[in-house]
Amino acid sequence: MTKRLQIMAPNSDAHEIRHLYPSRATTRGLEITYLALPAIVFSLGFLEWWVSIAVVLLLGVGCTLLFIERHEQSGNAWPTYVGVCAAAAVLLLAGFPTGPFAWDWVKHWALVNALGTEPWPVVLELNGTAQHLRFYLGAYLVPSFSHKLLPSIDLHFALGAWFFGGFALVFRTVCALGATKWQSVAAAMLLLVLGGADAFAEHIARAMQRLPAAPWLGIHYEAWGANAFQLPIEFSSFFTALVWVPHQSIATFLVGGLILFNDRKGGFGAAALGYGLLSLWSPYGMIGLLPLMLLLAWEKRRELLEWRTSIQVLAGAVVALCMVDYLSTELPSGGACFSCLPSRLYLIPDLFIFLAIELAAFALILRQRIVQDIACLISLGTLLVLPLLHGHTPDLVMRASMGPLFVLGVRSIQTIFQRPPTGRTTLLFVLALGLCTPTAVSEAIYIRTGGLAHAAFDSRDPLGKKWIRTAATRTTYDVHEFFEICGWEFLPQYFSREQPHLLRGSKK
Repeated sequence: MTKRLQIMAPNSDAHEIRHLYPSRATTRGLEITYLALPAIVFSLGFLEWWVSIAVVLLLGVGCTLLFIERHEQSGNAWPTYVGVCAAAAVLLLAGFPTGPFAWDWVKHWALVNALGTEPWPVVLELNGTAQHLRFYLGAYLVPSFSHKLLPSIDLHFALGAWFFGGFALVFRTVCALGATKWQSVAAAMLLLVLGGADAFAEHIARAMQRLPAAPWLGIHYEAWGANAFQLPIEFSSFFTALVWVPHQSIATFLVGGLILFNDRKGGFGAAALGYGLLSLWSPYGMIGLLPLMLLLAWEKRRELLEWRTSIQVLAGAVVALCMVDYLSTELPSGGACFSCLPSRLYLIPDLFIFLAIELAAFALILRQRIVQDIACLISLGTLLVLPLLHGHTPDLVMRASMGPLFVLGVRSIQTIFQRPPTGRTTLLFVLALGLCTPTAVSEAIYIRTGGLAHAAFDSRDPLGKKWIRTAATRTTYDVHEFFEICGWEFLPQYFSREQPHLLRGSKK
């Protein structure tokens, strides 16, 4: 296979290989452990004992094998220092310690409060019937278990600390792209601002629809496509994904990094294990990364003959199969429509406009690399197809797109650091950042002000919808309050009347 067809860092120079991959290898074990701990807790607290023992043993061996591998050590500690600082900044912007938080945090607090106070598996009386919690719970399990084990540990502090650790690992992955201290700082800042030109698109769309002008700052812009085209489609910037849905974005970005930076022998086992563990964090993330995972499996197929890799692949597959069985119980329909693709080809002109706006910054930075780099090309193809598969809600497009977008973002940061600064490249980089930075800055202000700028809009206006103008103002929400605020129509997404398969006491 030629170098051009490899997923691992094509067109990289010798300096980047020496700098980047040793430092990635030293954190691989920590990343997998972070992803695996919830699976171990879930197995011990929820699953039938015979399944639990098998999962815990496989994960224990698979994780241990990562730590006993010999890796060349990197002497550059700046990616870790910068990653920790960036993680703290994101945690504060997200709302810690006192809020306000984005709308999705009503759910986060309700679920972690239920897990932290109710017996496992969680069964609640909702709408007059017993309802079994059935959701991808990866982000909530370790904080909840910590509180159950030691009630003196504040549950809300534990969730913040857990997300802080995940943010730090994500930024550590990205900051390692920099060869110097200031490049590590620049990498963290680029991850926070890269995204679509949503702010400009929103203002142009509102002008065309003769809607009242909106202020430039304090607006949540990323639903512009759904409003403009009346379709449930939306791509999130990395910052928005981290502060709204850390329960999915952290794990998706970590697994994307495990797939992307995989030049070393034995790396496929770690990527396959991480990909299987992603099922407990974000099934949508798995969908978006599937094409890249398949390519990596083909390139590394000879490693499957090695016993270490086989154990890690088996461990990831067992966790994924358990989650498929668990989540399939009374699974609500309408989240995606894969059979609809042929009948939706007429949407391509509108989707082309949507994609051009969302991917403009990446295209300006990457230029020809977006089609020459196989990882970028596959990610681009995935992003082209996902909007055609949308369901009744934007969840599939929003969350499945996180992995492919992360690949484009990482390659964009690499490209900025690698290309010699000429007048033309500098102009393109500045233009790209000028397109996406207003969206990220406005989003940060929107979160910190609790959506105050949206209060001026009528409820019939797209910018005045309940979910966009309502902030989570405390950490004590329970499940009843969650559905009272967000809507009881979401109940089947999180709970089932039938006991999920493989749970203790299940007769399935």
